[in-house]
Amino acid sequence: MSTARAVASLAGVLALSSCGGGSSTPSAALPTASPAPTAFVFKPIPTSSPAGAPLGNVFTTYAVYTGSLDVLGPSVGIAALADGAPPPGLQAPTPAAGAFVYYPDGSQQVADAQGNFDASQSSWAVTNFNALLNDPTLEPEVIITAQPPGSFPALDTFVDAFQPGGPVSAAVLRKPETTTPPTVAKLYVAPASISLFDVQTQAFYATGADAGGKRVSLSGTPVAWSLTVPSGCSGGAAGSITPSKGDGAKATYRAPSSGTSTAACPDLVIASVTAGSTTLSAQGQVSYRDPHVTVKVSGTLTDTTNKALVGALLELFGNTPDAVNGKVDTTTGAGGAWSANVDAGRTLAPIAAVTINKKQQYYPVQPASIPVPASGLSGLHLVAQVALPTAKPTPLPKPSPKPTSTPKTTPSATPRPSTSPSPTASSTPSQSPSPTATH
Repeated sequence: MSTARAVASLAGVLALSSCGGGSSTPSAALPTASPAPTAFVFKPIPTSSPAGAPLGNVFTTYAVYTGSLDVLGPSVGIAALADGAPPPGLQAPTPAAGAFVYYPDGSQQVADAQGNFDASQSSWAVTNFNALLNDPTLEPEVIITAQPPGSFPALDTFVDAFQPGGPVSAAVLRKPETTTPPTVAKLYVAPASISLFDVQTQAFYATGADAGGKRVSLSGTPVAWSLTVPSGCSGGAAGSITPSKGDGAKATYRAPSSGTSTAACPDLVIASVTAGSTTLSAQGQVSYRDPHVTVKVSGTLTDTTNKALVGALLELFGNTPDAVNGKVDTTTGAGGAWSANVDAGRTLAPIAAVTINKKQQYYPVQPASIPVPASGLSGLHLVAQVALPTAKPTPLPKPSPKPTSTPKTTPSATPRPSTSPSPTASSTPSQSPSPTATH
């Protein structure tokens, strides 16, 4: 939860008529016993983004990259624009144009040509703005897939989606000018728990809350980041933590280059701030595992009519509490083909997310439980319990009805000069009805 942005309350933000302004002072005509409190003022400041990309909120805007990680091979990674660099350790990073970002409610967001997306502009953030404001622990866990489908493993990660005042389309970031933000009474770190392969990275966010539990900015408040292990564990933390250059309330954890943590001794990511005379701390935990001990599983995914599902998201441990031991996500390519590396001895419990009408929907998969032997598995035929809607043929336009035949009579008219006078026709003119078009 990036907090180089600040907001005292939703009402305080809505009270701002623009992104700028000055401090409120008493009128000279009205006596006052003491100076008015300093207003919480926001100032528009320009932000930067890669060439060609629109300006936006650098703390909620992320760049998606594809590349390679040492022992994992092809990988997807993200970095906040505030950091100004690709994810650490990602080799040959390339912007992932058109990457898909899937939110918890099934809604989607598509990265632009530079691989950028602003989480605060997502429909999920718009819908959940009040919840984000009042619950500092609520930030979305998203799944990011690169194009073309099946070309890279899916990335399961957390992003910061809170923008004070709600999503903004202006190319400015609202930033507090004053040094009197609300008092921080509680501290939170997100994600609270996550499992990574060795050398993978994860951004952690520190967010404050007032005594009533409402989100408070940590802008201007130094945040100290550190790593440790639970008491009783030998040695120290195996991973590393790097504070963000552009946002002190954010830091990136990187798992060690080798090794597997035990259930009792994960790495603990600690954030600490000093509020008055009190030091507040909060923590998240990371379990890490060596990908060298994994085995390959592969197969195809179809719907119940045996139609291949292309571009579907397959969560191999999405239907079991075992997901806490490491979620493995992949996307299907041509012919519904998929593959992934998982720990031998675990039991697959897959679920499939299929996009229908631009919204991701989850469906159970058969077989629902698949033990993974030490030799791995291949040729698995998984069936998502959904039948994709068949496109209805475009109906041919109905022919227009023929006009009703009505005898016509010649209207009265002044006869042309003639050597033989013509009799005057006396009748009421009649017109055929216009054809009625049927669409």
